[in-house]
Amino acid sequence: AIRPGSKLKPDHAYSLRFGKGLLAAAGNLGLTNERALKFEPYYTFRILGTPDGDCLPQQFRLAFSNPVKNAELYSKMSVTPNVLPAPRESEGRYEGYRNSGQRQVEYSLPSELFKPASLYNFKFPAGLTDIFGNKLGEDSAFDVTTGDYCPQLAMPSGFGILEGYLPARHPVDAVNAGIVGVLKAEVPEDAFIPFYRGGMKDEASLSGAFSKDWDPSKDQHNIRIRTFLDHSGIFGGDEGGFGFLRALGPGGNFHRALDNVTRLGITLKSSQDSTLIWTSFLRSGRLAAGIPVEIRGDDNKVLWTGITDRQGFADAPGWLKLGITDWDRWRRPELWVFARHKNGTAVMSTSWTGGVEPWRFNVNYDKYPRPRRYGAALFTERGIYRPGEAVELKGIGRKLVSGDWTALDLAAVQLSVSDPRGNRVFKATVPVSADFSSFDYSYLLSESAPTGVWTVEAAEPYEDDKSSARAVEGGEEDEYRNYRGKERPFLFTETFRVEEFKPAVFEVKARSLEDSYLAGDKFRAAIEGWYLFGAPMSESRADWTLRLNSAWYAPPGKDGFSFGRETRENRIDRLAGSGGEELDSKGKAVVEVKIDKKLKGGGNALLASFEAGVTDPERQRLFGRASAYVHKADLY
Repeated sequence: AIRPGSKLKPDHAYSLRFGKGLLAAAGNLGLTNERALKFEPYYTFRILGTPDGDCLPQQFRLAFSNPVKNAELYSKMSVTPNVLPAPRESEGRYEGYRNSGQRQVEYSLPSELFKPASLYNFKFPAGLTDIFGNKLGEDSAFDVTTGDYCPQLAMPSGFGILEGYLPARHPVDAVNAGIVGVLKAEVPEDAFIPFYRGGMKDEASLSGAFSKDWDPSKDQHNIRIRTFLDHSGIFGGDEGGFGFLRALGPGGNFHRALDNVTRLGITLKSSQDSTLIWTSFLRSGRLAAGIPVEIRGDDNKVLWTGITDRQGFADAPGWLKLGITDWDRWRRPELWVFARHKNGTAVMSTSWTGGVEPWRFNVNYDKYPRPRRYGAALFTERGIYRPGEAVELKGIGRKLVSGDWTALDLAAVQLSVSDPRGNRVFKATVPVSADFSSFDYSYLLSESAPTGVWTVEAAEPYEDDKSSARAVEGGEEDEYRNYRGKERPFLFTETFRVEEFKPAVFEVKARSLEDSYLAGDKFRAAIEGWYLFGAPMSESRADWTLRLNSAWYAPPGKDGFSFGRETRENRIDRLAGSGGEELDSKGKAVVEVKIDKKLKGGGNALLASFEAGVTDPERQRLFGRASAYVHKADLY
């Protein structure tokens, strides 16, 4: 610690310099360069800033030269008329925001408690004390006259639906809004899609547009008004359609709203194979039969037309049959459905989603299906090989068409093999059997094949996209990168291992002698070791362990019942016993372990895992495993 030779003065800046070569308390290494630490002590305690009288709501900000605890500030400060509540205990310890650039500490008062166009008197006594013990020294007071509420205009923007059997009114909230310029117009049906997708800014496509000045806050000063803009003058009689409103708010911001005035509601589901449309009346929920419906694409082109049946349904083609053959990955094609009614055409887009999702009902689904979807099983006849052996590769593939799996539409499949280092060492095209929709190949490993995990890839025949190979840029280092380039709908991989291993010459079996146990019972297990040429492993030693773990348990025949959720905390995972046994002349041994009667930990069900390992004279070691439930009681 460094102690100054004299008391530091407030309102001064200081610099503490350490010279080059200054040694530490221990050792002989000093500073390589001169260092300087700059600091300032506390200031003379005074008020530096007071609230402005701007329009509400605003930040009522006080500023002091030194920090003051909230509890001290609110207990000493007085406001007339009084509108400030005492701070909560947690807020009382707050010491303000330290604005180092302005060399002041700032406090924001709750501006929502102040009324508009009102005079407030603030007083601070001389005894107000900062956190360093300095007092203000003299009484201080000032007046603040608040302004009116700031001009505001709020209304729902974007697309919305107004039920056609009610007055077509678009809600608006306003406070001291003043004169607002409003534009009203009808959006023709043929122009709806490009107008909406263009951000509702191409006003040249509007029909019957007219403007007017409107003062929603007229004669209602400093009061929040909930009012509306109606679509009168746009539609005639009981007609509806698409009404556009544009209002210029007090801040110079445009509020744009596109309302569908209709009596119809549309429910829409689409996929690559089919599209289902259902129309009903908004007022009663009753089905709407005989309604002409039309499907359009993003380009506003008509893709399909039809009429709803007696139940209000219309079965339409899916994306593929509508001519949409491809779309961006992780997106769905956007369809627009128009349902025509004399009181106003209704519209719905497949991109307007939300509400009930399939996952809520444990239904597995593909949210972003692709134009072509394949499934395949790629496998080898065994999982591990030695260098120089042949790997028999086999694959069975199917294509999903209209919800059913059909034979592959590929005449050939490209197979490639990569070694554990990621090097592709083999690439070939193999034919697909038209009868079985399958393919196979025998790949011969070299005698010098490296050990590890090898990868087999089956894909549509393709040429390597060398343009996808490039240097990684700085911002990509920790990001996911797909170097395969073009998306490949048929692309499947499988792995196998290459190891220098000795084939097993014996086998070890372990089994529990009871299906389940209660706490306090003896766990009994049998061990058996046999050479594969038919002789028992007599007099061989078997080492064993028994572990107890918290587990889930579903009683047989009691569908819907399961136990184990209570094991999330205080789980049991411990060794219940271990030892060794010598196999008898028949290569068998029996192990008994006493299970504790009182098993501490969460959950009533445990799983006893038994493992036995046997080593032959050539030191090859193999294991057998068995498990059984252990119940703390016979009642759940």
